[in-house]
Amino acid sequence: MIKLFASDLDGTLFKDHSIDDKVDQMIREVIKAKKYFVMATGRQMHPQQQKEYRYDADRFYIIANNGATIYDGNQNLIDKSVIDPQFITRLMQIFSDVHFEFIDEEGTYVRAGKEEYLAMHTRKWPLFYQRLETCHFACPSNMILKRGIVKINCYIEDLSLYQRIDEFCQKNSNWVVNAPFDKRHIEITAAQVNKGQAIKKLAHMLHIVDEEIAVYGDGGNDLVMLQEFTHAYAPQNACEAAKKLAKEVVGSCEEYGVPLHILKTLKQEEV
Repeated sequence: MIKLFASDLDGTLFKDHSIDDKVDQMIREVIKAKKYFVMATGRQMHPQQQKEYRYDADRFYIIANNGATIYDGNQNLIDKSVIDPQFITRLMQIFSDVHFEFIDEEGTYVRAGKEEYLAMHTRKWPLFYQRLETCHFACPSNMILKRGIVKINCYIEDLSLYQRIDEFCQKNSNWVVNAPFDKRHIEITAAQVNKGQAIKKLAHMLHIVDEEIAVYGDGGNDLVMLQEFTHAYAPQNACEAAKKLAKEVVGSCEEYGVPLHILKTLKQEEV
């Protein structure tokens, strides 16, 4: 019997980067059935960005930053994994011209000024302006190092530069892992941090075993999560690696494949 459902958001649970009535109703049905629902995302999900998700605080959780932070339904931070400041120092020294986004549980910190940052990001994805609400610009390096950084993001169009940063992370795998959604994004967290391990950590707190967990994901930052659990599912629109690791491929996010599968599972377990 499944006691906890955990799903990635963009491309898996959400079709348009935000919650809608069908997804909202599904989450409420999970909670009504006395089960747990977990949003597992690479997004920062600072408390002010969680305000649209109002559910039973005892049965709703958010795993953010690819597993580096875990929040309860009252937007309280209950667990976090920080990146070693020594790695951050080396990263900033070696790639001094790259405007990384350094993230903690309160906001995002960038060394560039706001105008320079905006000019650099010619690609404005749907959540870009929401991210700006908690972004601090022209931050000195020593301030960033004191923040307790949980994730480092960056969008890199230059493939050779991307490869250099990724190789640097691999050489420092005792400190960090780069687990991006795709091969244009840098998404660095502390070593051993991923959505799968965060789900296991939360499940342990809730006295739930792996066989009682169902997970859903579509991208590169979901692969470990899909590999860790028996009940692992990917939507039809997922990357090939995610679909290969999944126990079953369900309908696409455009067709609400994940919410429908969760509701179907709830109904089957009523019998």
